[in-house]
Amino acid sequence: MSTKRISKEFAEVSQTPIEGFFVTLPPNNSVHTWHFVTRVYHPNITNDSLGNVCLAILKAENWKPSTKIVSVLEALRNLLVEPQPDDPLEERIADEYRNDREAWEAKAKAAVTKYALEDPVFPASAS
Repeated sequence: MSTKRISKEFAEVSQTPIEGFFVTLPPNNSVHTWHFVTRVYHPNITNDSLGNVCLAILKAENWKPSTKIVSVLEALRNLLVEPQPDDPLEERIADEYRNDREAWEAKAKAAVTKYALEDPVFPASAS
């Protein structure tokens, strides 16, 4: 049942993508495993290859099985557009965002140039 729903939602978001997102799954992977593979320089996303996201909709206490993929992607897009420096995962980046926006923007743009203009590299699947 969940595979059918996720496949349907994936098809919808693939056909009508959210601005700024390109959604694809690696070959031979389950639709149950999703990765955000483009690194970003952001106070609410870990500055490492894991890219953990501080996003309320993803927290266990807030998660609902009825949450749609498009809702998660829209919430993520909103966080990318409007960082929340008072609830950071990366305190150093949050301080820079609050106190030296010009330097933060330069580093964020450099990360886009370095990571977002190439094809995504997916983590190896644990088969």
